[in-house]
Amino acid sequence: MSNDNPFSSSSNPFETPASNFSPHAPGEAVPISPQIFTLDYVVQTTKEIYMERFAPVFFSTLIFWGVSFVGGLPAQFAQGLMNPELGIVKDEAGLLLMAALWFFFYIISLVINVWILAGHTKFLMQVVRGETENYGVIFSGPNFLSLLGTSLLYYLMLGFGMVFFILPGIFLFTALWPCIYLVIDDRTNTLGSFGTAWEYTEGNRLTVFLLALVMILVSLCGLLLCCIGVIFAFPAILLGYVVAYFAITGQPTFLDARK
Repeated sequence: MSNDNPFSSSSNPFETPASNFSPHAPGEAVPISPQIFTLDYVVQTTKEIYMERFAPVFFSTLIFWGVSFVGGLPAQFAQGLMNPELGIVKDEAGLLLMAALWFFFYIISLVINVWILAGHTKFLMQVVRGETENYGVIFSGPNFLSLLGTSLLYYLMLGFGMVFFILPGIFLFTALWPCIYLVIDDRTNTLGSFGTAWEYTEGNRLTVFLLALVMILVSLCGLLLCCIGVIFAFPAILLGYVVAYFAITGQPTFLDARK
């Protein structure tokens, strides 16, 4: 772990860090290194960026939602056709055919979700860096094949971890969550992303766990407000994890560059 820590002078995950960031030119690749970050830094920075750059964060998330929803419609339609009350499937062969059709469309929807997730996350990284927003990035699918492989391996590991008494899954989440962001940010490939994520989360896993609890609380608050709050809570959650990725890799946000 780096001793030159711009985020914290102690191990307290709630402490607000002093900033010693230096600004970089827009689009310039900022060198990354493992950093200890604090929960307070991520929460406060996310709140300030969300308030200042609400429009691009909010509307880009609506686009993300819309594409994900449309991409999942064929699978939902195929699943609906298997409803016995409709009487469309009359025998076992027909049921197998519909199941195969549903599985095909389900895989397509997963691919679409990974593709739009890559673009939307890359867009949020532009926002956090203070770069001029390019909405076309949302549809660019950066490092798509590498991200697809990383996502499949990551969620398979989480799934197996959750099956074995949940705790291993929670630990794997806290240890490996940056892997997807590292690939989208073009910092490593699929296989390298897990080792790099493991290295960067050392000393940060308790903070990551606490951050996840905060994100869950934000989601629940959104649901309590007649579900309307989710529309505003979800963009903040996605932005928060991007800010956390910047913190753990020592990349400055545009707010840090001002100081």
